[in-house]
Amino acid sequence: QQLVDTYDGPDEDYRTLLTECAQIINEEIGSLRHLVSEFSEFGRMPELQLEMANLNDVMREINTLYSGRVKLSIDENLPEFEFDYDRLRRVLINLVENAVQADPSNRPVRLESKQLDNKILLSVLDQGEGISAENLRKIFEPYFSTKESGTGLGLAISRLIVEEHGGTIRVQSEAGKGSNFILEFPLKGSEKNE
Repeated sequence: QQLVDTYDGPDEDYRTLLTECAQIINEEIGSLRHLVSEFSEFGRMPELQLEMANLNDVMREINTLYSGRVKLSIDENLPEFEFDYDRLRRVLINLVENAVQADPSNRPVRLESKQLDNKILLSVLDQGEGISAENLRKIFEPYFSTKESGTGLGLAISRLIVEEHGGTIRVQSEAGKGSNFILEFPLKGSEKNE
């Protein structure tokens, strides 16, 4: 950046090259920071900050972030339960981001919520490339990725966060037909269970 700022020579091609190189370096530094952050977080997950909240609120926030790319199907009677809002928001962002990248046709990603008995179910469905049977077995393993630039930690961290909430995450997928990530959370502490 200092080279870009201090160059005052007449060669515009060289100035353009300097600017492009600085941009690439900045992007790579950002990527490395993200990588270090993911490695660090995977090795030592901070304690959950639990609070009573509604998962529908997280879904609406994701819908705003991905305006036009997400279609909501919300159970308006979804009860509140105790969870770490920021952590589950991160899980959803990761799943939606993966879904968006999996579908070059830019079809909407469906986010669905519903209550089933004493569980809350959340689905992230895409119509993308799907996941091969071979990769399906490894999808939540740390450091496994099908992306060239992937760290292989996004889904592993997502699974860890869901399991820390006492929940489960699974995926149904078929190559060429899209994927459905299903999260289940037990409704602990509800009047029925006490």
